[in-house]
Amino acid sequence: MRRLTMALAAMAALAMGSAPLAAHAADAKKAEITKDQRDKGMKAAPAVAKAAGLSCNVSDAYFIGSSKDKQDIYEVACSEGLGYILLAQGTTVKAYDCLATKSQPTLTCKLPGNANAAAGLKPIVAQAGMTCTPKDARYVGANATTTVYEVACQEGSGFILQTPAPGAAAAATVAEPCAATMGQGNMECTLTSKDQVMAYINGLVAKSGHQCQVSGTHYIGADKTSGDAYYEVGCGSQAGFVLDTDKTGAYKNVISCAQAAGLGGCTLTDTTKVATEEVATYTKLAKSGGYNCDVTKYRPIGMTDAKDEVVELACSNRPDGTVAVFPSAGDGKARFVDCVRAGQFGPNGACKLTDLAPIYAKYSAGLAAKGRSSCKVSGARFLGSTKAGTDYIETACSDGNPGWVLEMTQSDSVQTLLSCGQAAGAGLPCQLPTNMKK
Repeated sequence: MRRLTMALAAMAALAMGSAPLAAHAADAKKAEITKDQRDKGMKAAPAVAKAAGLSCNVSDAYFIGSSKDKQDIYEVACSEGLGYILLAQGTTVKAYDCLATKSQPTLTCKLPGNANAAAGLKPIVAQAGMTCTPKDARYVGANATTTVYEVACQEGSGFILQTPAPGAAAAATVAEPCAATMGQGNMECTLTSKDQVMAYINGLVAKSGHQCQVSGTHYIGADKTSGDAYYEVGCGSQAGFVLDTDKTGAYKNVISCAQAAGLGGCTLTDTTKVATEEVATYTKLAKSGGYNCDVTKYRPIGMTDAKDEVVELACSNRPDGTVAVFPSAGDGKARFVDCVRAGQFGPNGACKLTDLAPIYAKYSAGLAAKGRSSCKVSGARFLGSTKAGTDYIETACSDGNPGWVLEMTQSDSVQTLLSCGQAAGAGLPCQLPTNMKK
């Protein structure tokens, strides 16, 4: 089973810029754009934009003027989105977008095509896979490879957006919801209010179907592979949980605090209370799934690739216990396997709450039903599963004689019996010590 790998956003490592054009602001003129400026700009700007490494089909441009240190300054509007102020000196060109220069009164973009700089982010927002109509935006900062913006959306809570800097190597554009940046200094959203952030979290809770008066929220981190983000939700005196969202911030799933141990666990909920409540929940889930178990203890094992919860259950009304697979989808069917067959979930699947003796007795009975009553099973090992849903189990016999490989159905009956020699020929070699004797 793939373990969730958590990583906090690395955006805070960026060197945040402040006034990139301060040295040139005094040289700019506030006069209206003349025909000569526009003619000169339209002639030169396409080549200058290309030299800056921009993907920009110039739709409008003008020559602002020259600075005291002999840099030619242009403004360009691009049909793709954001416009730029360009500083050219020979073959060296620096580009600052219209959001970055917004705080520079004398070098604020003036072209009609750049009048709404926030709207110019639409193509970049789309690259990040976000559904958002930008209503406001701010330049957060940049380094040599990455530019960072905050975007406020007409649809609700906004996000922090990372995109490759002009001329930098192509890289994925990434959006981090404002709920993930709370308390992150300059990286915290200022265009989206905390009330809007909480409205976003409450919306996720509503989609989860859980009854919860949200008393707090905590961003846990993101999965490096899938981009899923995880938020812990506190529910006052009730048990909280973890929300799983996809890389666009949309709701995917709920993870119980017990299951969230692999993500670092819950910090906003009384874990003792959670344990008591979840014992009752697991009892109900087990019985509704057809497994009669009055749960006394449980142990989270992990999640399947389909995000189904895998948990070991100890029962007061039966000695064998089980490893249960509870589906993430509400209409899915729960599945239960014994503590040997739980080897399919990796090393962590091995039971720790129950004794294996009742399971060995079950295998002994299965062998007896196949005419092999002389073998009293003293050990067993999971070998593998078939596409049909049966499992191969290697067994060892207490008398030291060679054991057998059982093909078990989902109803725990023995479908096929193989000797270790036959199993080896099928690519399932026995490895238990008493089966390795020459």
